[in-house]
Amino acid sequence: MTMQEQEWLRAQHPKLFYFPSYGRIVGDFEFKASYNNVAVKDSYQVRIELYKTSFFMPIPKVYVMDNRIERASKILKREMIDMHVFSDGSLCLIRPDKIQDYYPMNQVSLQSFIYHLTAYFYWQSFLETYGKEPWKGEAHDFPYKI
Repeated sequence: MTMQEQEWLRAQHPKLFYFPSYGRIVGDFEFKASYNNVAVKDSYQVRIELYKTSFFMPIPKVYVMDNRIERASKILKREMIDMHVFSDGSLCLIRPDKIQDYYPMNQVSLQSFIYHLTAYFYWQSFLETYGKEPWKGEAHDFPYKI
């Protein structure tokens, strides 16, 4: 992470802490977002693994540190994959065939990634609060080529 990104992170998300020796951001991810005139203000305890990326998945791996999404999946009677959480506990943030739409040439800035993460958590919080998706979640059984 550049110094500029570290400064931006401290200013915009003061409850997230960057640990450069681990390549990790940990803490309380607070957000406010609105979609179709429905505002959501919430927070999630997260661990963001900045360097657990690959050519095919250039964005960091993110984990929710408590069992909040798991609890919601049980209440809503949804499988964890339908909550967009993989079996290793990392979040399913994007379909592989859409990476270039969001991150051309695999260029991932911290600001664009945080914006993306905000949309993910808005979806989760809305689903948890209202019992329905704010927009149709992406399917996991899609055909694509890499």
